[in-house]
Amino acid sequence: MCRLLIYFGKQVYLSDIIYKPPHSIIKQSYTKSYTPDIIKNKMNSDLNLDGFGCGWWIPDKKNFFIYKSLKPIWNDNILHAIANSITSPIIIAHI
Repeated sequence: MCRLLIYFGKQVYLSDIIYKPPHSIIKQSYTKSYTPDIIKNKMNSDLNLDGFGCGWWIPDKKNFFIYKSLKPIWNDNILHAIANSITSPIIIAHI
């Protein structure tokens, strides 16, 4: 299972985009109800155990920053800690 999230809008906290929505990319990585109509096989599971990546644009720095890990996104304490400190008008995440 792969998911791609792209946000382009007003400046928001990273946590508001990847953690807080009812159908957030975090919840999609582990909740069966967010993977409807998937035929079960060994290549396609409800639980995403693979790594992830997040990127965000900081307008003042005129630079794009990336955080990635081989851990599952729902099990990464560093992302959880920094997501409440980072604001951006452009956010990209992939699981």
